[in-house]
Amino acid sequence: MGIMYNKSYKKHAWVILGMHRSGTSALANMLHEMGAIAPKDLLPPNEKNPKGYWESKPVMVLNDQIFSELNSTWSSWRSLNLEEVPNETLAAAKERLRITLGGVFEDLDNALIKDPRFCRFFPILRDVLQKEEVNPLPIIIIRNPIEVAQSLFNRGDMCVAEGGLLWLRYV
Repeated sequence: MGIMYNKSYKKHAWVILGMHRSGTSALANMLHEMGAIAPKDLLPPNEKNPKGYWESKPVMVLNDQIFSELNSTWSSWRSLNLEEVPNETLAAAKERLRITLGGVFEDLDNALIKDPRFCRFFPILRDVLQKEEVNPLPIIIIRNPIEVAQSLFNRGDMCVAEGGLLWLRYV
């Protein structure tokens, strides 16, 4: 099921999709400056990203839990086939995401949703937003995979080869 702009929905949410270290935070900052509503409970800036991540900590924690339930992690470059996941597992993940988004946004209209992990299971987020009659408006940012892999290596996350494989999986 692709993304279609549904004119009957009165609300929309900006969904930033892109590999870690690809400029997703800079893009989120720009959209926020243009009026997109950032979530509450943002991850704080740190030495790895001094201008901030523009990600909700509760959403990130939930996404890591979903990865765990799917026997994966954010840093696994192995395939993640949602069609093989039991329906009750997907339904539970969608419900927890709906509740979590409701807690970090007063309203989903013009919401700025950013967590690179959504690249791996965007259909879950899309379904939650559409059920709430919110148009998901994905924006995909791409950075040279060699630069991303080198950035992940410099950050101490993984070797360059693994970073390149991960970039392929996310993109």
